[in-house]
Amino acid sequence: MYKVGFVGNPNVGKTSLYNLVTKSNLRVGNWHGVTVDCTQKVVKTKTSQIAYCDLPGIYSLQGFGVDEQNALTQMEQGFDLLVCVVDCTQLQKNLYLL
Repeated sequence: MYKVGFVGNPNVGKTSLYNLVTKSNLRVGNWHGVTVDCTQKVVKTKTSQIAYCDLPGIYSLQGFGVDEQNALTQMEQGFDLLVCVVDCTQLQKNLYLL
């Protein structure tokens, strides 16, 4: 099984992309605490299974808050692919994480 994680700053569209890819309906909001832990869904394809994980928003790899620490812990456990979602209207701030 492949493991894919969506990572990026808060409020850049990670959960919206996750909902689109996994055909889910997670709550999307523009306030602190909407996504505080990794939400995972397994999607079956013809040849394999892919586990998608929607990670909490982080600004850097320092992990100051509880939700950032949760995201970093999940990232340390390993993914086959990390998709870094960025907001192109705030590119300089978003590229710091990338």
